Amino acid sequence: MYSPRTFARRLTFVTSILGFIGRCLAVAPAAPLAPRLAAGAGAVLGIAFTGFLCHLWLGPAFGALYLIAPMGASAVLLFAVPASPLAQPWSVFGGNVVSALVGITCARVIPDPFLAAGSGVGAAIAAMAALRCIHPPGGAVALTSVLAWPSVAQFGYLFAVGPVAVNTAILIGTAVLFHRVSGRSYPHRADAQAPAAAPAPAHARIGFTRQDVANALRKYGDELDVLPQDLEALFHKVEAEVLSRHEEGLSCGDIMMPDPASAPAHTRVEVAAGLLVRSGQRALPVTDEAGHVLGLVGDRELTAALVPAGPRTGLLAFVKPRQRCFLADIMTRHVRQFTPRTSIHHVAQLLAEDDGNAALVCDEDGKLVGLITRQDVLAAVSRDRVEDMLRAG
Repeated sequence: MYSPRTFARRLTFVTSILGFIGRCLAVAPAAPLAPRLAAGAGAVLGIAFTGFLCHLWLGPAFGALYLIAPMGASAVLLFAVPASPLAQPWSVFGGNVVSALVGITCARVIPDPFLAAGSGVGAAIAAMAALRCIHPPGGAVALTSVLAWPSVAQFGYLFAVGPVAVNTAILIGTAVLFHRVSGRSYPHRADAQAPAAAPAPAHARIGFTRQDVANALRKYGDELDVLPQDLEALFHKVEAEVLSRHEEGLSCGDIMMPDPASAPAHTRVEVAAGLLVRSGQRALPVTDEAGHVLGLVGDRELTAALVPAGPRTGLLAFVKPRQRCFLADIMTRHVRQFTPRTSIHHVAQLLAEDDGNAALVCDEDGKLVGLITRQDVLAAVSRDRVEDMLRAG
């Protein structure tokens, strides 16, 4: 038998392994089929056109090196994710050419092929980072320069010009033309939110700014392959979707706690108190067997029905009923009921008139579907006012 401490350690270890496996299995968000097919068609045209032109231009002098394998990886970025910073023209051209120069240098000065290969890739990454032209296929270009050195050696540094620079330039040009025809932005330009001379829009005055996005990226910890401008544009589009969804204002269905804990009328008050504490609710709906609402019991009514048992606060300080009683004896029978489509401003007004702490949301048959507290309503009204300001801006 394991001791509790040993069992806890092993359980933590297994949980960590399962979490790591889960992260490894994580996949990118699904993209629509049409853009994926277009990316494949673009890669076909790009690689075929690049190989054909290079074969005509460079001729038989370069033999099989008129088209190098890393261009396939560059094509993935250029045609599948053209908005990536790693796929922009300077990143692609600079990354490939600089990596070729670094790889050739390492192959010439380091006799051991394995050490030369590792040094070439590592130095290429450092050089691309210094020149701000990070391009993942550049590592493959550097590696190709080392591993294919017997063939590359006869050209020397000219290999960085033809085929590397020539391949890359033709592939970039093909990508520019392809994306223009297909209606995509390349070289990528982030969506502009407003002209520089125009007054700041409402979302800039109330919500986040581009500097907030940049600061959050710096604190994120991991390097993200995305521009702050693109994130800012994406966040504003999300805000626009929220505003569109709530164009007529927030309703009960937007803010209610769905399927709240409830209890039948014959439930004893001490049992109901425990249920209320476990659910985290401020009130407990009372329903019949079919789910129709009979009444509502708040924490104030339960507290009044229980006897103090200790220094603790809240319902946990009360464990015994003052007398044997049930929810039917203390519940409020006349409770405001609303539908999921009811405006929260209407709910707020009626709760203020009744001095109520909670409202119930029911379907057309009168069955309970949600619970709304006064705090929920106040928070929603405040948010609705902010959204009105955003629309006005």
